[in-house]
Amino acid sequence: VTNVTWAIVTFAIAGLFGIGMFAFYISKVTAAPIISLSHAIQRVEKTGDFSINLENNYNDEVGATTRAFIALIKNLSSAINNTNGVLSDLGKGQFNVKASEDFPGELGDLARGVNLARQKIKAATEEQQKQSDAAEKSAQAAAAAAQEAENQARETLIIKQALDVSATSVMIADTNFEIIYQNNSIERLM
Repeated sequence: VTNVTWAIVTFAIAGLFGIGMFAFYISKVTAAPIISLSHAIQRVEKTGDFSINLENNYNDEVGATTRAFIALIKNLSSAINNTNGVLSDLGKGQFNVKASEDFPGELGDLARGVNLARQKIKAATEEQQKQSDAAEKSAQAAAAAAQEAENQARETLIIKQALDVSATSVMIADTNFEIIYQNNSIERLM
């Protein structure tokens, strides 16, 4: 009986040890993709680097979660790069590039918002250019009018100076017959 008992106990201990080793192996195999996914998520969160390389050879829930995470990261990266490209072009005054609106949910909303802002900035810039052009034309017209007024004032001054020293009496009246000019010779005559 003792040998049989010892044999049973030995087989029981060996069986428990085998079951324990098998359970440990299964937990490692099962936990490895979860731990890998966890590390990738933490790296993206800490560094902001969306270029991840996750191996995914699993067809279970962990594999589906990993594939969904990879797709999410690719969409985020693409949306951010696309938006940055449009904003960079806007900063350079280039308004023809649009953000791709092919993203789902809020990423698509972000792209549509960037495109709407691009359109409004383009319209405002075009209106500002029109106003600037109109102001330039007005300034040129004002400068031409000022030059013309200066030329007329110079001619008028030359004529006035000539009339002031003229020996002939000269008097000028407006349409209401009010005298608006008389030279020195007329003053001596009166």
